[in-house]
Amino acid sequence: VYKRQSTGPKTFSISEQSLQSLLAQHIDKPITLMKVIHIQLSNPSVKLDEKTNRLNALIDTQFKSPWLSKALNGKIHISGILNYIESEKSLILDKTKVESIQINGLDEKHNEALSTLAQQIGGELLSNLPLYRVKPEDLRYGNTDYLPQSFKIIGNQLQVTLLPKPAP
Repeated sequence: VYKRQSTGPKTFSISEQSLQSLLAQHIDKPITLMKVIHIQLSNPSVKLDEKTNRLNALIDTQFKSPWLSKALNGKIHISGILNYIESEKSLILDKTKVESIQINGLDEKHNEALSTLAQQIGGELLSNLPLYRVKPEDLRYGNTDYLPQSFKIIGNQLQVTLLPKPAP
């Protein structure tokens, strides 16, 4: 939803549901660690947190390894902020943190060890995920080019504010 004005800042919003669909597309590929741990992420449930300005996602997680007698299933909770990479014209999930992980069928000791590993590795693996490509026409109004400058969560929407791009 765009608010078109003749001059000054422009804004557009991206819904929580749209971000959830976009995240689902980007995590739908297997991750392999140390050639022996295979992780599959799926079915993210995204919630935008207005207080912290962070995107939170609860993601179904499956671990497989030759060391395991069967696949382990559970959930991983990640959070991150949305940022803009101009060279890619994309909004990315940035400063990603693994908030928690719970794997079904593991005792507390093993779940804690897996959680520690996931927190060390997960933030790196899930950081800088491109979620939304900004269309060139959304960055131009009349003869003025715009750049995303701020991101604010309002309810279940991410509001992106565009400011005129400084002249070179």
